[in-house]
Amino acid sequence: MSTVPSTQPLEGDFAWEVATLFPEQGEWSEEAYLQLTDGTNRRIEYTDGRLEFLPMPTEIHESLIEFLYFALDRHPAKDSAAQISSARHYLFAQGSFLRPPQSSLGQR
Repeated sequence: MSTVPSTQPLEGDFAWEVATLFPEQGEWSEEAYLQLTDGTNRRIEYTDGRLEFLPMPTEIHESLIEFLYFALDRHPAKDSAAQISSARHYLFAQGSFLRPPQSSLGQR
């Protein structure tokens, strides 16, 4: 079990104690992950009960994603439901979710 520093936070510091209200690493359920990420635009990856907070993508990264999106969009999938959306979570393997980068996808 993790411990939280016992010192009182200074003005402007984060309230780290709020982390104790959530599951520990390795104990997250898919439902808890989806509930946490539904109200945020943060990129958080879930794998086997662990969360990884991903850095914000750079402009170059966003441009590459947009280029790939439009290149792939020219070749529609047989299944019209197979569309990329940054507002969705994608299940890559059992116990592994990822939300794609927030970009201008779909803003055509």
